[in-house]
Amino acid sequence: MQFEQDYRKLAGLAGLPGHNDPKQDIRPNVKNWLEGPESGDWIIVLDNADNILDFFPHDNTDESVNDEITRTDGLANFIPRGLKGTIIITTRDYELAGNLADVDVLHKEKMSPDEAIQLFAKQCPTTRDFKQDGSISLLLKELHYLPLAIVQVAKYIRHSQVISPSRYLGLFHSSKKELLSKPFSNRHRYANRETVFATFSITYRQIREQSPLAFLLLKLIACIDRQNIPHKLLESSLFDECEDEINADEAISKLINLSLLTVVERGRAYEMHSLVHASIDTFLSSIQDMDAAVKWSVRTLTKILPSGDHKNWPTWNVYLPHALALTRKVKIESIDSAKILYLMSWYLGKVGRYAEAEQLAQRSVTARIDLLGPEHTRTLDSVAGLASIFREQGRWREAEKLEVQVLEKRKRVLGQEHPDTLTSMANLASTYWNQGRWKEAEEMEVQVLEMRKRVLGQEHPDTLTSMANLASIYWNQGRSKEAEEMEVHVTDVRKRVLGQEHPDTLTSMGNLASIYWNQGRWKEAEEMEVHVTDVRKRVLGQEHPDTLTSMGNLASTYWNQGRSKEAEEMEVHVTDVRKRVLGQEHPDTLISMHNLARTYKSQCRNDEAIAMMTQAVILRSRILGNDHLRTKSSKKHLAEWKHDGDEDDEDGGV
Repeated sequence: MQFEQDYRKLAGLAGLPGHNDPKQDIRPNVKNWLEGPESGDWIIVLDNADNILDFFPHDNTDESVNDEITRTDGLANFIPRGLKGTIIITTRDYELAGNLADVDVLHKEKMSPDEAIQLFAKQCPTTRDFKQDGSISLLLKELHYLPLAIVQVAKYIRHSQVISPSRYLGLFHSSKKELLSKPFSNRHRYANRETVFATFSITYRQIREQSPLAFLLLKLIACIDRQNIPHKLLESSLFDECEDEINADEAISKLINLSLLTVVERGRAYEMHSLVHASIDTFLSSIQDMDAAVKWSVRTLTKILPSGDHKNWPTWNVYLPHALALTRKVKIESIDSAKILYLMSWYLGKVGRYAEAEQLAQRSVTARIDLLGPEHTRTLDSVAGLASIFREQGRWREAEKLEVQVLEKRKRVLGQEHPDTLTSMANLASTYWNQGRWKEAEEMEVQVLEMRKRVLGQEHPDTLTSMANLASIYWNQGRSKEAEEMEVHVTDVRKRVLGQEHPDTLTSMGNLASIYWNQGRWKEAEEMEVHVTDVRKRVLGQEHPDTLTSMGNLASTYWNQGRSKEAEEMEVHVTDVRKRVLGQEHPDTLISMHNLARTYKSQCRNDEAIAMMTQAVILRSRILGNDHLRTKSSKKHLAEWKHDGDEDDEDGGV
């Protein structure tokens, strides 16, 4: 070892007995000499003392080690004690520092931007105007002011004939691992050629030897997002590997003491330096352990991730970035990874992120068909989830095709009255409803409602959903009184069973407001819509599709009360956001365009009104079909306006 070699050199310079005998352990002699009066004043520097086992070996150290002395005696026993001399130890292990220096530990703060520029300038003097060059400042920030990384990058740029700091910065974003894996010379260190990642790999090998549990955590962290890592995720990942929480917490502390993890919120969340995160990936790949790490991480996350229901949204806010990062690393889908894809698509669909949800749902469907078969219940869950995403995007023909398939298979596999079969029937009825096929929708929804009452109970959330859907079907057929009675009942029960601010409760209140609107009860409609809009903004977010629906309905209520200016401001906002969030051709976007055109017409802005309604007619004809009620409504308005006729309102509704 380097420690013993240097002690032997020192013994030779001091002329200590036995310094020429390789069989004699010279370390006790040097320690005693340093502590004695003959040595005089001295300073010893122990640089890169990062392996705690070198200083404090475990009792069960591997018996295959040949060096008997090294195996039984740690280096801590040979460090001089007493008041003579000065010992400086540099280490990245805070635990080791505390054991060796007790209270005399100095923590090296992160290099400041100015210090980083000075170091870069020293290593790359050919580059001028360091403080004025914005690309250098951005590059150093990307390196998190890590000295070793700065030295490597500066030397690489200095020796390159074509790479400037700005060019390197551009390459760094896409090729971080490759660039920081390039070797460079450092005459101040023992190795002649080294890299940032190679230096990190020494630490990882030591962790693998010292703490298998801490190394398991590194494997998990390499596969997930490096920021806001939940303590619960790290702890629960080790439940099958250790006996109690104490061992898990010690493994986490090991990574913190080595400065590989940073505490964001004590006992709750951590983060990892981006270069460290990238280097773990590189190290695991180098020892051909990355695929196994991904599989283990997938199994870990599968046990933790919940459904996409509203009650679990706070959990998803924390875990979604980690699940997304992990699934990007999956090369071959498994039953567990397919489940994660399904759960993510479920949640993203619920919060209105339909494009992302669709991609994940497609992957889940493909994986489950390949792994489980087309008629497995989990496969049908994924297909039904994809159909729901199509329906929310207004792609009703695609949704209907999948829903018919799922319904037929669920009837055959699960039975006519299984809750999942009834959900398929309800979803298909909703698709019929959105296409204006009221009779088919009503027949199917009545059937579902009766079976859900019998199988699930009068106040089960699914039963209430069927009642709410049936109320909407009645309302769209002009059966306002039946719709109101049913929607009032659903709203009251949902408030009691689900809570005042549950998304389904808000949907019922929004639907009830639309019924009031249709009856000309503008004041009641407005009060309820204002409340629903405010709560949805807070609970779902400013740009959630349901929030935009509430705002659009409120704008229609303003318009019907002659408050044209307020209606216009809100409709312009909703139209713009819907175009960006849902797309130019989403059915809800077309509702906004229709209503905004109507508002322009009421303000005698005829050219603007006709231009926008013409666009709505063209898009509705192509997307919804010429026979859809909304297409007919837009055509009717446009024809009347061109002949300077009167206009009617388009129905609002959730």
